[in-house]
Amino acid sequence: MKEMDLSALFTLSYGLYTIGSFSGDRVNAQIANAVFQVTSSPARIAVAVNRQELTNEFIKDSGFLAIGVLSQEADLPFIGHFGFKSGRNINKFETVEYTTTPSGCPCPKKNMLACIELKIESTVEVDTHTLFVGELTHCSLLGQGIPMTYSYYREVLCGKTPPTAPSFKASVKKGDI
Repeated sequence: MKEMDLSALFTLSYGLYTIGSFSGDRVNAQIANAVFQVTSSPARIAVAVNRQELTNEFIKDSGFLAIGVLSQEADLPFIGHFGFKSGRNINKFETVEYTTTPSGCPCPKKNMLACIELKIESTVEVDTHTLFVGELTHCSLLGQGIPMTYSYYREVLCGKTPPTAPSFKASVKKGDI
């Protein structure tokens, strides 16, 4: 069998988003790229979050999540703050101004084009990630601009991929995918 070229996976289109949730009086958010609309009426969206992430625990606890649509203007330090630091070690919102959705999910104000809240209806455990499917309960525009794509992040900003991301490309052998 021919060796697979896993770089083909980078040709799939993705956006870049913050995914925020809460547990009690604590809030947290992280960067994610696996977000997609599933239906339009009623509007349902699916989001994949690594099981190791604190945000995953908060979503399961609260039953809600907020998707912040990143602007192409977001810089690497902002993305790194939410994508490469753990909410288990720092309060990511201590120095970041944010708004909350009606349920209480956090969404950064800076570098965002929109904030979309979901009430989780179902979950599917898929190896390292949980796929959360939720019904749209609130949405608002926060800014104007061009949404950041994962391709832009990787190719223009030269951003890296954390090991917990679904698009992380580790050393893979035949038959692993």
